[in-house]
Amino acid sequence: MIKLKDLITEVKPGDAYPSIGKEIDVVVDKFMGNKWKFVSFNMVRKYVSGVGVSPENILGKKTIKLSSSQKNIMKKILKNPQDIDYIENDAANIKVRDILRVLK
Repeated sequence: MIKLKDLITEVKPGDAYPSIGKEIDVVVDKFMGNKWKFVSFNMVRKYVSGVGVSPENILGKKTIKLSSSQKNIMKKILKNPQDIDYIENDAANIKVRDILRVLK
């Protein structure tokens, strides 16, 4: 028997969504209401391409499962001082340790 809760797709921290091109959006934390904090990683050029807050319906319906190599690339990106500065000085108030927590 399928429950209604199983049919509704809920966003939760750690979910990854495909973005424009070779970018991946990773949900970090709930902001307020149905808005979520997210970080966009450019996997080709290996940098953080965006940080922000997005409504649940804009993130997308199809989640992707991150491979271990993608997670390792993201962790390597998060060690770059320029990317750390870009993430932590944004108005979304996201810390690098929060991103590392959801990547595990």
